[in-house]
Amino acid sequence: MSSTIRLVRHIDPSTGASRISAHRITPVNPQNNVRITVKTPAPKPIVKPQPAPTTLKSAPAPAPVKSVPAPAPSPAPAPVKSAPVPVLVKSAPAPIPTPVQVKPAPATNDSFHQRQVGANCRLHAINNLIGKEICSIQEFQTICSKWDAENKITGDLSRTTQLFYNNGNADNIFGKVLGLKGYKVSFIGYDFHETKPPIPGHALGAILFNQGHTWAIRKHIDGQWWVHDSMRAPMVYRHVSNRSFAMFHIFSV
Repeated sequence: MSSTIRLVRHIDPSTGASRISAHRITPVNPQNNVRITVKTPAPKPIVKPQPAPTTLKSAPAPAPVKSVPAPAPSPAPAPVKSAPVPVLVKSAPAPIPTPVQVKPAPATNDSFHQRQVGANCRLHAINNLIGKEICSIQEFQTICSKWDAENKITGDLSRTTQLFYNNGNADNIFGKVLGLKGYKVSFIGYDFHETKPPIPGHALGAILFNQGHTWAIRKHIDGQWWVHDSMRAPMVYRHVSNRSFAMFHIFSV
């Protein structure tokens, strides 16, 4: 007589685990009507092992940071010695210079050249002839007024105009001023229409004039005659003889 095995699944309600049990079922013997049940031990439940919890590795502790040693303090700068304050020393007052008497420039003073001021070309011609100022404008005007009074000339002619008169030789306004200033001279005059000879080398110089102007010629230390016109710059004299001017050759006596 054959038997049958029945598998029965049991679930544990508390844990939810399941197990299976096998039961052999034997058919009933018709002779004795006995049912034989053979109980097969149930297999042990298969319990899946729970995975071990993963251990979290803690991060390694940071390495201690070595502190950088503080820099050594720099030495304090040496004190700078300030330059000593200069002591002001009062200088002795400069001595007052003793006045020095300067001798008048010689007649051959090449640098002297008097330029025109007003209508005083006759005075400038006298000063340029000598090479220095021997007469001022104010003094010249006074001499002119006295000269006209001596010659009974009215209208203040010699002071207010360029005209002059000549009484012969050095008896004119030029000779008058030179004589008053200590220059004894003689004149040789040449009129407009006359031929003018060269100026003699031993002459003091010459005074030239035309209808509206008067100027002088003076010898320089280079031995040459120079024209000193108060209206122009000095220039070397080149002898000419024409009727555009008259002149006096002047000599020291």
